[in-house]
Amino acid sequence: MKDFTVADMHRLIGHDYGTILEIGCNEADDTVDFVARMPHATFHCFEPDPRAIAKFKAKNLPANVHLYEVALSDKIGMADFHQSDGQPDGECWKDYGPHWDKSGSLLLNDLHTRHTPWMSFLPPIQVQTTTLDAWANEKLPADTTIDMAWVDVQGAEALVLKGGQSTIKRLRFFFGECDPRRLYHGMAKIQDLDDLLVGFKRKLIEYRGFNFLWENTQL
Repeated sequence: MKDFTVADMHRLIGHDYGTILEIGCNEADDTVDFVARMPHATFHCFEPDPRAIAKFKAKNLPANVHLYEVALSDKIGMADFHQSDGQPDGECWKDYGPHWDKSGSLLLNDLHTRHTPWMSFLPPIQVQTTTLDAWANEKLPADTTIDMAWVDVQGAEALVLKGGQSTIKRLRFFFGECDPRRLYHGMAKIQDLDDLLVGFKRKLIEYRGFNFLWENTQL
């Protein structure tokens, strides 16, 4: 198996237009690649961490990229968001700086800092939450097919799916992480995600850790 890339996503989708959800977009690193590969698509990006949001906005992405400053969850309201921090080690991160914002989650840290000793977590902040179904009902026409949900929410994937059971019926592909290590309290196991993705088939891929791709067999 090889790494799953944005180019692979593009080949799976089969065209350079359509609708892409990036749930947990952080500072738009992947978003920039998406836009370069699929310039005629519409991208809906979700991010609750204000530090990442500021960096996302500074990139001045084109008008077909829409940023929502919320966390997708199974409830609408406010919730604690646990911001990650620390200075990453490794040569590839030597210029990143002392404030790691890529591992924040709606879930509490469990063993993440044991597996990643340089990482820490700040006191939680309150962020707005909504559900995928509520968002889609407001923002997407009912006949819109969603080509891909590219999901990186640090253990909270099940919360996204619980709040999106109607919307995923019109989703072609779901790409997300399921780490077998107990990094966050209450994080889903792979069987939990399978159970929430009814009508999808799953395969293991290699991309930044324990990532999986599910395909909707009913579309």
